[in-house]
Amino acid sequence: MGAITGETGLTGRDIGAIEIHQRFALVEVPEPAANEVIQALKATMIKGRKATVRRDKA
Repeated sequence: MGAITGETGLTGRDIGAIEIHQRFALVEVPEPAANEVIQALKATMIKGRKATVRRDKA
């Protein structure tokens, strides 16, 4: 969540449910901000690693 709020104009209140799994996490963000979040996180390192970011297929 810190990477999303730090790299976009969103606040913690803007972020919805977060599901953390073994190899990935799902983070709910407002639809109008989804593309901004994806682009920002693609250019960001998280814990020293480049993040793979995409919309959920569901």
